[in-house]
Amino acid sequence: MNTNTPQNPQPLSLSLCGNSDIADAGVAALAAAVRGSKAAATSALFRELDLSACGVGDAGAEALALALESHPACFDRLVLSHNKISDDGAGSIGNALAETTLKKSPSMILEIDGNKHLGDLGVKLLAEALGRGRIYKLSVRSCNIESDGMKDIAVALKKLALIEGVDEVHIDLSGNPIGTLRKKKKEKKYSASALKSKATETTASYLNFIGKKIQSGLKDVGLDNVANNFIPSGESDDDEEERMDLENGDYSAKTKSGDAKIIRCGAKAFADEMLSGNGGEETESESPKGSLICYLGLRRSFLDQSAGDALAAAIQHAKTSFGIDLRVDVELNDVLENDMLEALSGKDPDALEDMADRHLEAMEVIRMAEQRAAEAARAARARMQAHREAEDSFGGDFEFGDVEEFDDEEEEEFDDDDEDEDY
Repeated sequence: MNTNTPQNPQPLSLSLCGNSDIADAGVAALAAAVRGSKAAATSALFRELDLSACGVGDAGAEALALALESHPACFDRLVLSHNKISDDGAGSIGNALAETTLKKSPSMILEIDGNKHLGDLGVKLLAEALGRGRIYKLSVRSCNIESDGMKDIAVALKKLALIEGVDEVHIDLSGNPIGTLRKKKKEKKYSASALKSKATETTASYLNFIGKKIQSGLKDVGLDNVANNFIPSGESDDDEEERMDLENGDYSAKTKSGDAKIIRCGAKAFADEMLSGNGGEETESESPKGSLICYLGLRRSFLDQSAGDALAAAIQHAKTSFGIDLRVDVELNDVLENDMLEALSGKDPDALEDMADRHLEAMEVIRMAEQRAAEAARAARARMQAHREAEDSFGGDFEFGDVEEFDDEEEEEFDDDDEDEDY
C-alpha cells in the first residue's frame, strides 16, 4: 500500500552541508516554509535536515526555533554543526523544544557540534528540553561547555528518569573544555591500582589544603592578621599546589580581559549534582519510572584521574538512586589508563567501585577541611570580640597577657600598706 500521499507525505532528507551562502536569510526562508506546511503540523516534514557549515548564526537558529514552536515534530534530525551559533541561538532552539510536548517518546536528534561560541548558557536550555523528553540524541561536541553545562546535563538526566516510556538517550559532549588538565603540565599515565601508591603524597597535599582552608575562613571574617600568622601543616611549594588543584578540580586562569577566573572541573560538577539527590523541587516525591540507559560521550575532554573517579561515583549513584544506567566514553583523555576506560564504560564493576570510593573519600577530606576552617574562623572571631571588649573596659590598646610591672619603691609602698591592713 502506498502511504506517500499528499495528505501523508514521506519525510524528506535534505543535506545542504557546506553551502555558506545560505546563511541566516536562507534558513529563515526555509523555516518560514516549514511553518506554512500543513503536513509538518501532524508529522515530521524532514527525516533529516543538514545545515552544517552553512554560515548559520543566531538569527537562523531563532527562525528554526519558531518553526519548532509551531510544528514540534517537523524535524527528526536537525544538524547545525560548524556554524556561528552562540548561546542565544542554541537557547532559542532549546526553549522552543522545552515549551512544546509530544505524546510519543523523544525521537529528535539534534547535532550542533563545532559552534565555538556555544557554552554553558546555551546548553542550559538544551538540557531543559532533554530533561522534558524532547531530544533522543544531543550532540554538542567541540564547543565551549564547562562545569555549569555539565551540572545542567546531570539535572536533565534525573528529570528524564522520571518520564515513563523513555528508556534510552545519547549525549555527546566530546571535545569540550570540561576537565582542568588543559592548563596543567602534561603528566604521565597512572592506572587505578598505581594511584593507590600516591597515598602519602596525597595526604600531605590534603594537610596543606586544610591549612589553606582555615586561612581562607579567617580572612572571610576579616581576621587577616590572624590568617597571615597561621602556618599550615605541610610544605607549600608549586608542585604540591598543583597536585592539590588536581585533587580539588579547580584552578585559576586568566580571561582575555586579564581578570582571574576560577575554572571548575565539569566532571566533578556533574558528579556533585548527581550525588545531591532529586532532580528538582517538583520531583521530590517521585521515583524513577524504569531503567534509563544513557550513553555519555566525554572523549578528549581534558579529564584527569580525579575527574574519572568523580564520574565513577556519579555512575554508581545514578544507578542506585535514579535507575539510570550511565555509560561514559572517556577515550582520548591522555592520562586515563585502559582500566579506567573500561570501568567507566561499564565493563569492570570492581574497578568502578574502587574509583568511586576514592572520590567519596576525597570529598570527605575536603568536607572536614571546610568544617575545620569554619570552626577556626568562629573561634578567632570570638577571641577578637573578647579582645575588643577588653580594650573597651581598660581603655586604649590591650593585649592578653599584659602584666603591669612595678619598681622597687612601688613594691615597698604596697608592702607597707599590706602590713598596716594586717595590723
